[in-house]
Amino acid sequence: MSNEDTTVKGGEYKPKPAEILALRNLLARETLLPIDVIGIIFDFAEYWAHSSNEIDFPKEIQGPLIISGSSARENQLVLRSFPVGFRGFREKKSLAEVLAYDRTEVRPLELAKENEPEFFKEIASYAMPQLVHPVRRIVFTIKSRDQGWGGSGQHHGTYNTSWTWFDVGLERFDASQTYLRYESPNSTPPALPLCALRPIRPRLEPRENGELAFHHPLSDDEDGMAIQHNILASRQFKEHIVTWDWQDQPDPNVESLSEELGRGPNTMDGSFVRGLKLGDVITVWGKARFPGWANHVERVQIDIFWAV
Repeated sequence: MSNEDTTVKGGEYKPKPAEILALRNLLARETLLPIDVIGIIFDFAEYWAHSSNEIDFPKEIQGPLIISGSSARENQLVLRSFPVGFRGFREKKSLAEVLAYDRTEVRPLELAKENEPEFFKEIASYAMPQLVHPVRRIVFTIKSRDQGWGGSGQHHGTYNTSWTWFDVGLERFDASQTYLRYESPNSTPPALPLCALRPIRPRLEPRENGELAFHHPLSDDEDGMAIQHNILASRQFKEHIVTWDWQDQPDPNVESLSEELGRGPNTMDGSFVRGLKLGDVITVWGKARFPGWANHVERVQIDIFWAV
């Protein structure tokens, strides 16, 4: 689901790219300020473009998505964002097309060739980011719980020893991908086909047969990039709002802080946000480990803010 309006839930004003560009040009003309200085002012005011993707499972499947540990589906793609710089896809109109984009796992293929920024700028009908790394903030909203029992009693109500959580993923479009027409030989291919996406996170690893597969570690300790763990042994759904900002810096108390908040320690230094480029796609993966553990997911939302 996209948000094409200038407001989001709660009535907070979110400008469109055209509005940002118009104000930037006005300030440059009337004040003679350099564009770089205007960009600093906009960053200070958080005057950024915005995209939003959301999936509400009770509305889509009449109940929460349940991810069970020790099953073939213990790692599931829950939601995919629009590419950085895009506020939606005009060609995707049906609910089936939207859901296919939101939740279809891409094939585990290596990225052969990245697209140049000009490729994405030619597709959009509005002002696109001019910076190499334009993303300023990501807000994840996750409403979920675990199975409601299990684990060490002394940790109930905390995030300690929680074996249900959400990881961040990253995908990029492969410039070498040829689109396969699935409707008819004369159908118009989408500008950004799902089949062209390649996973960057989770990383890929070779199987014994030589094919590639997603690498999903046993725990989030391997790279410390968990967006959010569920509270241990809670039967109540809880909504977590997790904000990653481009100005976040390493914290000397990150280990204790991440344990207290139920987040991966490497998500708090801003490096993931600062490294994002035009056209990058963010994904959220739901996880559960071991028999009896289950990640119950009601709603997930990804909001991305970027400088134009």
